[in-house]
Amino acid sequence: AHLPPSTGLYSLVIPPLIYYILGTVPTMVVGPQTVVSLVVGQSCEWWSHRSLEPLSTVAVIGCVSGGILFAMGIFRMGFIDNALSKAFLRGFISSLALVMLITELLPELKLEELYAHYVAQGYIGTTTWEKFRFILEKAPENSDTFTWKLSLFTFVLLMTIRYLKRHLAEKYGWKKCIFFPETLIVVVGSIALSNTQK
Repeated sequence: AHLPPSTGLYSLVIPPLIYYILGTVPTMVVGPQTVVSLVVGQSCEWWSHRSLEPLSTVAVIGCVSGGILFAMGIFRMGFIDNALSKAFLRGFISSLALVMLITELLPELKLEELYAHYVAQGYIGTTTWEKFRFILEKAPENSDTFTWKLSLFTFVLLMTIRYLKRHLAEKYGWKKCIFFPETLIVVVGSIALSNTQK
């Protein structure tokens, strides 16, 4: 959402504390999560080149969505959730995954600065389709070789280890292998490799 990291830390700590006091549903997800962060980030990106502060955009989105949720709670409108089919939810989640993949390709290919420049100049929009076209056009000439190779390697490594953990747990009963910290190892290794490239 183009906000400082401290904003995410505040939203991670303060809302759960308030919900702990006032909330009634024990399984509610409170705080930043993938879907909400993606929607808010897309909204802030749309307004970022119009000289509006991202923090103001996030504050307005938070107040409006909070008011809507409060009103829906008052009027007992939770039944609307039952009208959403599994096919709709799967399509929604799949589309979010696709949007996240295309959005994350910009930093993985080290094209964020060039993309921000094009957006600021009005040469390109901020939709996912326009990002995808921008990546296809500019990645061959402007992407950083080390960055995309590292991104591809870590993605393949994480998927492979995740598959192996599930396979070992199901076929051989090695339940403890699910605690193998592959994400932590990849993050530490990526940081170490990135420092050597400075």
